[in-house]
Amino acid sequence: AEGFRAFVAVPLVVKTRTIGKCMLYFDEPRLISISERRLAQTIAGHVAFAVERKRAEIDAWRSSNLLQAIIDGTSDLVYAKDRDGRYLLTNVAMGHFVGKAAADVVGRSDRDLFSRDEADTLLADERKVLASAGPQTFEETMHGADGVPHSFLSMKAPLFDEDGHLRGLIGITRDITDYKAAQEELRQSHKMEAIGRLSGAVAHDFNNLLTVIE
Repeated sequence: AEGFRAFVAVPLVVKTRTIGKCMLYFDEPRLISISERRLAQTIAGHVAFAVERKRAEIDAWRSSNLLQAIIDGTSDLVYAKDRDGRYLLTNVAMGHFVGKAAADVVGRSDRDLFSRDEADTLLADERKVLASAGPQTFEETMHGADGVPHSFLSMKAPLFDEDGHLRGLIGITRDITDYKAAQEELRQSHKMEAIGRLSGAVAHDFNNLLTVIE
């Protein structure tokens, strides 16, 4: 570089990966002493650590934002809970159902959001999940912020950390209230159709009986 007559170049190394270099420049020709080399290596070590930490923070922020964008894009209730049942993560749909911002649900448990009976049922289901090795499906009923009971189909699975330790659970819960209402309506329709056929058969037999009597 212009104006510099000597320099020390030290690679920025994180574990076994080189992520850049640290340069110390001197404005006069000279031999670099051992102490100056050590100083450069110390500075390089601190810079490498700071750069890698900042890069990890940016990557984590990007991953977190991407995950949040994905789960906010569905109308299903999506969440993660710790082993004590406190919410670690949730989406906009979950917040809307309980009448809170999604961020305000984090740190709360179902006892803070639902009736005691509903919370106890959810807790019992989730204990089964935590004791299992795979996903399980449940049909659940919860009252939302609208005060109306909703029927849900929930799939829940254990959540493990990178070391394989059980951290909690993840869940996706779909509102099937309209589906169940339509199913019941269809069932009633079939029931009335069957009653109609039975009534017709009885009326036919009754008319035949009247004919015989006459």
